[in-house]
Amino acid sequence: ISVKTDYSLLQSLIKIPDLVLYASKNNISSLGIIDDNLSSSIEFILECQKYHIKPIIGLHTKLNNQDIFLYAKDEKGYKNLIKLSTIITEENLTIDILKKHKEGIKKRNSDIDRINELKKDGLIVLALPFIFKFIFLFVLLFRLLIRACS
Repeated sequence: ISVKTDYSLLQSLIKIPDLVLYASKNNISSLGIIDDNLSSSIEFILECQKYHIKPIIGLHTKLNNQDIFLYAKDEKGYKNLIKLSTIITEENLTIDILKKHKEGIKKRNSDIDRINELKKDGLIVLALPFIFKFIFLFVLLFRLLIRACS
């Protein structure tokens, strides 16, 4: 369950202010994004602070051609995500690099890992309606775009 923003080029149309406002209106107390870069993180953190929502920052990257999802658990983790984000612009991520910058970071290999963890924590019930609403909005926007181009 990964929410990407429009900072992940060609992967999402979700704008951070809209996402955070939606979360606020639906009494969501923590919210995470996982883009393939960290350019969105400052805007996301500041927007979440306006509505007293706990921001969760993630980085989507690849390790040995496998998708991995890295989340900052704390400030140290966020700083390590920034370091990793910079490193992967110049070279492929390796186990050794990841081990060197692992402090404060939680790693997931797939959506199944995250879904299972959410189920254990009893959070899957809260996350799914939120995701389905965004899927509905995406489909609606896509249809409007097609009509406008016709």
